[in-house]
Amino acid sequence: APIHRYDAEQRSALLGVEALAPSVRSPSSGDRRDAGELVLTLPNRVPLDLDLELGGTKSTLELGGLALRTVRIECGATDATLLFSQLNRVRMHQLEIDVGAADFSASNLANSNAEQIRLRGGVGVVDLDFGGAWTHDMKVTAQLALGKLRIRVPSDVGVRLTVSRVAAGFDHEGFVKRDDAWYSDNYERAAHKLQLDAETYVGKIEVQ
Repeated sequence: APIHRYDAEQRSALLGVEALAPSVRSPSSGDRRDAGELVLTLPNRVPLDLDLELGGTKSTLELGGLALRTVRIECGATDATLLFSQLNRVRMHQLEIDVGAADFSASNLANSNAEQIRLRGGVGVVDLDFGGAWTHDMKVTAQLALGKLRIRVPSDVGVRLTVSRVAAGFDHEGFVKRDDAWYSDNYERAAHKLQLDAETYVGKIEVQ
């Protein structure tokens, strides 16, 4: 059943779907893979604070070209792909991603125009690609309990990385250690910089 509620006073809309009866399956639905589909199109010139909660789904989120001020994405038992094919029209204060037992990938995160990105992961593989148009430095905080965290950064962007780990591996090829952080070889001369604070317990951190 569709959900659509609008609060004019708060300027807030709630959109989505919910099960009519969680324990009952329609005899006609069978195992159709296209059952329960939600297609949502958002305006690209209205400033938005976007909060997405995804559970038990396969989701593709194309957020490029919108006017996003804040974005929060919560994924549980979900295979989700986040795309920013175009530059966000406004500066985004924060992009927050919370991943449960799921695989999550994001492409062209520089196009999000986000000042900071916060990631919390449970179990799975998280792949973050920072391609796109770099207009300012970015700060990323990533926590992953169990699994693999892969960070892809353009070769002309400098990276400063701090790592906290218990039983996790980190391949530091192309990085040099100074004080309590790892720096990419091009850090000092790079026009734009990515500051990455990563924490994992049982898993692997890979920076490309």
